[in-house]
Amino acid sequence: MKKTFFLFIYFLVSISLFAQSGDPVGILIYSEGESFVLSRNNEVSEYDVYYDDVSGFEFYEGDFVNTNNGTFLEIQLLPGSNIIKISENTSFQIGKIEPQGGGSFSITYGRVRAKVNRLVNNEEFSIKSPSIIAGVRGTDFGYDLVAAKGQESSGALTRVYCFEGKVEVKKSPEPKAEEEPEAEAEVIQEEVVIIEADQMITVLDTEPEKPLTPEPVAQEIELFWDVNEFLGEPIPIAMEIPVEEKPVEKIEEPEPEPEPEILTPLPGPDEKQLKRRRLVLGGTGFMVFGTVVGGVGGVFKYFGDDIFQNQEPGSMDTTANTLLITGGMSAGIGLLAYLGALLVGR
Repeated sequence: MKKTFFLFIYFLVSISLFAQSGDPVGILIYSEGESFVLSRNNEVSEYDVYYDDVSGFEFYEGDFVNTNNGTFLEIQLLPGSNIIKISENTSFQIGKIEPQGGGSFSITYGRVRAKVNRLVNNEEFSIKSPSIIAGVRGTDFGYDLVAAKGQESSGALTRVYCFEGKVEVKKSPEPKAEEEPEAEAEVIQEEVVIIEADQMITVLDTEPEKPLTPEPVAQEIELFWDVNEFLGEPIPIAMEIPVEEKPVEKIEEPEPEPEPEILTPLPGPDEKQLKRRRLVLGGTGFMVFGTVVGGVGGVFKYFGDDIFQNQEPGSMDTTANTLLITGGMSAGIGLLAYLGALLVGR
């Protein structure tokens, strides 16, 4: 029954939209989910977020947007950088947009959140429903119009909540009966409440006379928007500023001097050549050292007794053998280095 009721409202609002005219007032900077329905000029079209090219989709005054299950849209309002995030299962209408970023919008069902920059020239940014109107001049706030749950299972639940700045909340005026003369209409003092960050106002349509009372933002709301934060990047809007053109005096410039010739350095050795050089130099060093040490060992081996006559016979053999082994090992390392140089050169 509730779903039929909200679909009926959606139908009534859709057929009452005024014709599209002028420049676009919004551009889609982020989308996720499945699809959304757009009603414009009494024509209804559905767009698939995955298969249709919806990035940069343009919106006009009077457009009525209906998001399907799991679909979230972020619309940047032109010509500024204010952003409205439309949650899933939401019916939302774009109204009049002001030149400095202000505007009026209406919600039939669902959830929206808006980030509004500081406005100028007494403009106001407002979202309304049949229950209450929320107006700001620069803040981060949200607006819910959903079916009541639990003990409040009948009727609709309207909530306006503030994350940053301040929000002015007041009840929507009831439409006057056609047969009621204006002079006899009862004058009702408008109830206006200002809520600040982390506060909200809740209104049940079953309790229309209940006063607007600020209370802490519900944890369910904070968790919902923590998961569904703003993700789109605003598009920079360049504003044209007229500049007085002055005549430019023609100045004769001297002829440029010829640029000096740049000599290209010769290419140096590559990595393989450097490795080969290191191996050859190292091998040569080991070969020279091995030859010298081996030669000294040979001298000690065969002529040690004659050179060192005071030593006992054969006492120089150990020293000679050590020198010969060391020299041989050094020469062997040198040969391996030469072999490595040959392999690197391939």
